[in-house]
Amino acid sequence: MKKLSILVLALLISTLVFAFEWDSIGPNNVYVNNFNVVSYNIDIEILCTTDGIIIHEGDAWNSYSNVQLPALTVVGLDPDNLLVLFSDGSWSDGIYKFNLTIHQFEIVEWIAFPKFLHYCEINNTYFAGGEYGMLKSTDGLNFSSIEFFNLKKCDAFASFGNHIVVSADNGIYCSSDGGETWNPGQTGSPIIYDMCFDQEGCLYGIFPGLSNSSG
Repeated sequence: MKKLSILVLALLISTLVFAFEWDSIGPNNVYVNNFNVVSYNIDIEILCTTDGIIIHEGDAWNSYSNVQLPALTVVGLDPDNLLVLFSDGSWSDGIYKFNLTIHQFEIVEWIAFPKFLHYCEINNTYFAGGEYGMLKSTDGLNFSSIEFFNLKKCDAFASFGNHIVVSADNGIYCSSDGGETWNPGQTGSPIIYDMCFDQEGCLYGIFPGLSNSSG
């Protein structure tokens, strides 16, 4: 019985230790801010780095720099173009269109200290937020400010169907109609670094910092 118990324990430990196997993505020695997959005819894997974007094309990872601006995230615009959010606290911050054929960047919208760029499939709307508010666009090229968030510091965004949640000014704001109307949720919370819904519609958020609320 003792030998059997030791064997079971050894198998349990080995199962737990090797439960997850991780493979590296992209080239080594790059600082990655985000990993995005854009899907149209094929899935396009993209790394957002401190020097631009790195795209998996065929068997190679190819780098594309926009004056060495740090890329935060990428969403699809159409089969030929991506939208890339760049931010380094300079006058160049904003949303850029990147053509997958000619590999050139073109400014779409200037945004001061941007934090996020998301595309909601439920209503075909792009949302972008930053230091002084949040913008939206139905075509990805013409953005307008959302008056409710004017001068609010928007830090994070998540959506689940028609439900949208935004972290702004140390509070949580919610919409149940795809961003048409907004209501305050929990207030006085630490700024959330990032948020994500799971498949059940449960929202998870990261609270950064060194306080007892961090986690």
